[in-house]
Amino acid sequence: MKILTIGSAMQDIFILHATPESIKLDTKQGKKCFLILQEGIKIEVQDLAKHIGGGATNSAVSFARLGFETSSFFKTGNDDIAQHIVQTLKKEHVNLSLVCKTKTKDTGTSIIIPCPSGERTTFVYRGANLTLKQNELPNNAIGKTELLYITSLSGPLAPLLISIVKQAKKNTLVACNPGTSQLKGGAQYLQEALADINLFILNGYEAQLLFQEMIRKNEKLKQTITAIQLNKQNKFPELLQPKPMTNGLYFDLKTYFQQILASGPQIAVVTNGADGVYVAHQNTILYYPSLKTKIESTIGAGDAFGSTFTAYIAQKKPIETALFAGMINATSVIEHLDTQTGLLNQTDIQERLKQIDKTKLQKIIL
Repeated sequence: MKILTIGSAMQDIFILHATPESIKLDTKQGKKCFLILQEGIKIEVQDLAKHIGGGATNSAVSFARLGFETSSFFKTGNDDIAQHIVQTLKKEHVNLSLVCKTKTKDTGTSIIIPCPSGERTTFVYRGANLTLKQNELPNNAIGKTELLYITSLSGPLAPLLISIVKQAKKNTLVACNPGTSQLKGGAQYLQEALADINLFILNGYEAQLLFQEMIRKNEKLKQTITAIQLNKQNKFPELLQPKPMTNGLYFDLKTYFQQILASGPQIAVVTNGADGVYVAHQNTILYYPSLKTKIESTIGAGDAFGSTFTAYIAQKKPIETALFAGMINATSVIEHLDTQTGLLNQTDIQERLKQIDKTKLQKIIL
């Protein structure tokens, strides 16, 4: 099967220091943890760890290790970082003939400060990624691929999603895993593209951002959500209970899934960190709690889950198996500092699938 990933390519620089401090505060969106960087002092850094990252590259490496014929499309600067990204992906047997460059901006870079909990605070310079133009899209390759996996098209690139999904042929499996920046910069384009997307993946925060946009444009939906908030009758896992958003409204996962599935996708996924993963298909929501492990860094877990889940769906594996496989690969990634070292091959995943406790899987009527 031929796979094409589209999105960003980045250099990830992890700043490792011995005394990270954090503080927890109650906010309108619930309890949140904030990393403390004291003003006016120097913080000694133990190490700088440099790795490649970005949605297009992370997912491409994941698909390649799972045994697929994989190509990746992204844009870099004309610099040493770009050369390192290309060299690393070639070692993973990823086809990079579609990659384009610019001389006007450097390759994207993220500065990542790991937090005590295993979460991270990230400074993002998207650089060359944001210079991508519509006439640079690999339309010919998009029309020939069997599986199109679209990661985040940040900020001003959000409108390109519509053009990309329109180029896919009818029997192509189109999976989309957009990011926070894309949702904040162009949720309306994402909604328009849903009709041409088969598999749609967001995390819990991103799903709430999209849901707010849906409510803003749909008064009937807003009234429905208000009624759900008043009743509060759900007694299910965390995200299946009404969750406060802004303006006194609540996020209801069931209603969100119903809206997404009615818009085009056959499968919708919401990952929710330590809580677990929710998958909606037809009239059922599958929920499985997160797998216990030692957390080194959560960065890249979403890419690992999304690509692996999609790969198993593309192989026509049962949706439950795809869910378990995605969680296994994501768990392996968060046991490592960077986004790619922990990515597994299919043999490793198959072995770990034998250890999954399937009795923890919950099925809820949608």
